[in-house]
Amino acid sequence: MSSRRLGCAGLLVGGRLHGVSAILEPGRITAICGPNGAGKSTLLQCLAGVLAPDAGEVLLDGAPLPSGRARARRVGYLPQTGEIAWNLSVAALAGLGRLPHRDRGETQVAAALAACDLAHLADRPVFSLSGGERARALLARVLAGAPEWILADEPLAALDLGHQVALLERLRAAADRGAGVVLVLHDLALGAAD
Repeated sequence: MSSRRLGCAGLLVGGRLHGVSAILEPGRITAICGPNGAGKSTLLQCLAGVLAPDAGEVLLDGAPLPSGRARARRVGYLPQTGEIAWNLSVAALAGLGRLPHRDRGETQVAAALAACDLAHLADRPVFSLSGGERARALLARVLAGAPEWILADEPLAALDLGHQVALLERLRAAADRGAGVVLVLHDLALGAAD
């Protein structure tokens, strides 16, 4: 696999993935669609490095996926069920995306909050947010990290139609700037939209 790509070869994970291979290109949005239980989330977890496959490999720029802080600076992962442990402010939650960079990244955090339509809620405690607002706050955390790759599992599930469209526009803008975006979606119409 050449540089600037994320991919996998021959992934095998229990009964969920069997010999899956893929090459993902930066600068585009890739939608992974399929029925429940097909292994979409498992594939995304392997690509993000949060789940080790039983066999096969995940490569970033032609090399094994790095670990720890090096991986977190390059790959942003939004799980399907984002749990929040502490009742932080929305801005503080988004700021956690800067931890791998060891800086506060105030410009990146502000841009992420604006991109997710949360600037007006920056000081609100996350436990006081609606489900859709929390989902957007978790996405803001990923965007604040300014990763090269954004991997999001069902990022539209808790959002109203207006925020779904706005989120897809933000992800398209990230891809246009050169990021690779990989989304797990159930809505085939949204998956086919560009």
